[in-house]
Amino acid sequence: MQTRVNPGGGYIMRGDVLGVSVVNSGSSGVDLVSATIHANDYCRCLSKGPFCPRTGVEINEHEDVEAHKVDYYITYDFERLVEALMEELGKIEEAKSKILVWSDVTYGDKDSLAFACSDYYFGLEEISKYENWVKIAFQKIEMFSHEREFRILLVDRDRPGALNVGAGPLIIEESPLIASAIVDHGYFDS
Repeated sequence: MQTRVNPGGGYIMRGDVLGVSVVNSGSSGVDLVSATIHANDYCRCLSKGPFCPRTGVEINEHEDVEAHKVDYYITYDFERLVEALMEELGKIEEAKSKILVWSDVTYGDKDSLAFACSDYYFGLEEISKYENWVKIAFQKIEMFSHEREFRILLVDRDRPGALNVGAGPLIIEESPLIASAIVDHGYFDS
């Protein structure tokens, strides 16, 4: 099925727009097509680099929920942490079919999936599901740049972002391997 968008009127004649069937739909004066895409994976968010009290203070200043404020930090040796996670996850049946991916978070326009139409646009459904997933998983708006975030995700290689919403937490019990990746830790006052 193809998507056709008339730029003068924002008209979709017939198509499958990111999983939604649309037939004879339009609105006048709209030259933009956009979609909301949801993704769900196991994710661990970390700040990058050695602990910096200034970063902890900035995180706490932006946090409205008292219980979410930071008062303790742990710094890992990244390579040792990844090795430990891979070994520990290999012991959990549910995790064996998944892969670890990680990256720095980039900060900027979170709505970069929207695009302007020119003439007729065919094949909106061809936008790569991996491209969309990467933008969701590793991009945040500039307002959060003080976090200097780095994310580690456990994902299904063939279906990134498709973890069942009702899936419970994936718990790794006490792990000497993960503990051995810790290079610094402590309390701090903000």
